[in-house]
Amino acid sequence: MEFQQRIRRSLVRAALNSTTSWVIIGTTLALSIGLQDPFILFFGAAAETLAVMTMLNSKKFTGKVLGRFEEQQNREKQLKFEAIVKQSDPETRQRYFDIVQSSQEIERLSQEGDSAFLSTGLSATISQLQMLREKSANLMEKRLLIRKYLVRVDLSAMERECQKLERNVAVIQDPVAKKQFQQSLTLKRQELETYRSMFVALQRIDGQLEQISSTLSSLKGKIVLLKTSEVTTEGGYDKMGEELKALVGDVELMESSVADAAALEATALSTSRRPPQRIVH
Repeated sequence: MEFQQRIRRSLVRAALNSTTSWVIIGTTLALSIGLQDPFILFFGAAAETLAVMTMLNSKKFTGKVLGRFEEQQNREKQLKFEAIVKQSDPETRQRYFDIVQSSQEIERLSQEGDSAFLSTGLSATISQLQMLREKSANLMEKRLLIRKYLVRVDLSAMERECQKLERNVAVIQDPVAKKQFQQSLTLKRQELETYRSMFVALQRIDGQLEQISSTLSSLKGKIVLLKTSEVTTEGGYDKMGEELKALVGDVELMESSVADAAALEATALSTSRRPPQRIVH
């Protein structure tokens, strides 16, 4: 909904800032001032409205504006991606660069496809490589978000704090104070488990990126081997197509499993920022 509103605003803004629009405004003002007739402004407003509506209903105009809008979106996406790559650690950056390189080489090999290649399941799956690169970039972004927050987390200190609260719960006799310490212990344990889950999500993302990189590199080698081999292995391309399709499915499952982990920062913050329980003596 928000994206569609941005598109509509861009179309209206482009129509209002068009040369036709400015000519109508300028001519209307000049005639109104020269003839000292304010009613000309009403005719100018009507002409301006008609011109804007005509442009918005023109496929040529809207296509041109939407093309510029798409270019701007791509530039913004590229700038955002470059920032993510720059902030990522060297190992993650290298994994992603390997994914991009292998997938682009597979696409290049597919463009040189022979009749045996073009009639196989792999040929139909090649179109998903761009989506695979985008999903890998999304995983890298989620990894960066999780890692930025985990840098400030000391699990050992939190475990010691839990142990301290456990001792307080064990020795305190006053039932009110005991209940309050127990509530604090429960919240602290929840916070600790949240951070542990985020560490697990981080490891899973690393494993998934490594799997994508290794699978694409392996597929590239197999394609080169089949293309240069005098004897074509029966069903070789189809098997690779199934392998690539399975990889895309794995990545989609992985995205789903870490979607909540990337949002755990808010949960952790809300838990850690709860006001401390007052101890009533």
